[in-house]
Amino acid sequence: MVRSALIGLAVLVAPAVSFAQISTGRVLRDAVILEQPSGDSRVLATVPPGIVLELLAIQGDWYSVPVPPPAGTTERTGATGWINRAAVEPMPGRVPQEAGAAPVASPTPSSRWFSFRQGIRPRSTEMSFHGALTTTNYGNDVSTTTFEVGGFGGYFATPNLEIGVLGNLLKVTGSGVIGQIGPAAAFNIAPERPFNGFVGGSLGWGFGLAPINPTYFEVFGGIRAMVPGGGGAFIVRPFWQHDSYSMEESVNLYGISFGVSIFF
Repeated sequence: MVRSALIGLAVLVAPAVSFAQISTGRVLRDAVILEQPSGDSRVLATVPPGIVLELLAIQGDWYSVPVPPPAGTTERTGATGWINRAAVEPMPGRVPQEAGAAPVASPTPSSRWFSFRQGIRPRSTEMSFHGALTTTNYGNDVSTTTFEVGGFGGYFATPNLEIGVLGNLLKVTGSGVIGQIGPAAAFNIAPERPFNGFVGGSLGWGFGLAPINPTYFEVFGGIRAMVPGGGGAFIVRPFWQHDSYSMEESVNLYGISFGVSIFF
């Protein structure tokens, strides 16, 4: 009777995660190991990119890992903590699974686009397409409505820095279609999260209005809502743009664009 009661108690207190054979993962960026699988938990240690950790278990968006020894020592502490899965790339081999979950193979280059991560993978390439109705201000209380479509191709040189090319096509009321293209850069905020932000700028040249094609400067920002799997996102992108035709003549455009991105 006592033995049966003890077995029943053990079942009741079983953890929400299960343990698989030993597996490892490489840390992709500066990250923290927390006491509990929660972003507001106490920090136990910080780890640099490149370090390899043993993956003990998985719970939601977190891996359970051993806490590395303090700097200057090699003796293991014996303590364990939790690190966000988006900061770790599992190495070839078995990956710990949540209790009751079907086995999942380690990520391979062919499955990269459909990564289990919700955020943006490091070293990803982004292709985005957007459209907007904007207001063009010519000064002296004169303005017109402009329909704009465009695209951005960027590469994540670091987890936060994205560099690429921005291009737009504009249809101005009472005029034809003109275009703009130029290099761009963006700083990405919390790219490992399902909702992440960005701010950036672009400096380039116009075409379609020869011989007075303008140069332009654009500042933009916004937020991405990642789709499940992290292979794409919906984007909301406010922007302000200054077009300069000469030292004396310029116009300002501003608006909010909506679009989609894919990552590969």
